[in-house]
Amino acid sequence: MMTRFDPLAELGWMRETMKSLLADGPPHRHALTAPAALGSVPFDLYETREEIGVRIAVPGADAGAINLEIAKGVLTIKGQRSLYNGDQEKGYIWHARGLSEGDFRFTVALPSAIDADRAEATYEAGILTVHLPKAEAVKPRRIAIKGAEAAEPAATPVA
Repeated sequence: MMTRFDPLAELGWMRETMKSLLADGPPHRHALTAPAALGSVPFDLYETREEIGVRIAVPGADAGAINLEIAKGVLTIKGQRSLYNGDQEKGYIWHARGLSEGDFRFTVALPSAIDADRAEATYEAGILTVHLPKAEAVKPRRIAIKGAEAAEPAATPVA
């Protein structure tokens, strides 16, 4: 028995998959929204025992105009970057534009709970680095076994 290929059935499956990806719910791992000219923004997201770290390349941004917010486990970075003044741009014949300008908004879902009150950020050489200390509740803990000879507390931080 042969099964006939039905491309429309495949499109229906693809549509449902895209619909579920775009539906309201947990945020995607990371997302960037910006004017089309901005393109993608290179970034790193890493985790250590003590913190979550984010590095994002935003050359040309004014450090004072970058806004960071943390809400519901999502870090949002907004700002604007400008590399040329308007008169300067008008004098050029552009052959390629890889260094984009304009407003940007970058969001990333954080992999664990953090202590936002102790968060720190630095901006140097076009790289924004954000240090987000983990919340005490999510740090690894060693659990001691109580017995006839053990007199240690039930849980201690792992060093």
